[in-house]
Formats: sequence, C-alpha cells, structure tokens
Amino acid sequence: NGNIKSATRDSDVIAYTYATEKNAGGIHNALCEKTILGRWAHEIGLFGKAGANLVLSYQKNDNSPITITYERDAKTGNITKEIQNHGGENETYSYTWEVVEK
Repeated sequence: NGNIKSATRDSDVIAYTYATEKNAGGIHNALCEKTILGRWAHEIGLFGKAGANLVLSYQKNDNSPITITYERDAKTGNITKEIQNHGGENETYSYTWEVVEK
C-alpha cells in the first residue's frame, strides 16, 4: 500500500501505524532514526520515496509508542508542523512550502 510496516537496525525494530489520510505533501516521517546520516537524508529521498499515508505513531521494540500530530495551514491545508510526543516530551519539525513552476 506504499507504507513501511517496520524498520530494523541492529537490535532495534520500529513498527509504524498510519492514518487513513494520504501523505499529499510527501513528508518522510517513517524513518530509522539511528541512520548515521540523520533525518535530512530521509527528507531528500536518499532512502526512497515517502510513505503513502501520514504516520500516526511508531514504537521501538517494547517501548511506549511515540505519537505524532500535525498542524496545517488554514488556507492551503499543507502541513506546517509535525509534533512527536515522546512520553510527555515533544519534538517538533516545521515545514514550509513554496510553489515551483516548471
């Protein structure tokens, strides 16, 4: 269906849960955080294209799930923030969008 079910690295297994909502903006938020290159390598598509749907949560091994919420631009509907809740601690990613003419 175009979504990553799980990712592994060393002994870590990360399982993802997805929304029914399509990932229209192509946000790369199903990723393996322990990659040496970091999140930017996923964002530029180095490891392939983004999932078809938005990630709602992910869970590493048997740890508590990390939940994700999104904020949108009122006019365009584009995602402007991704907020990951790590057991009460928030990690926020901001997105900006611009029109590219071909």
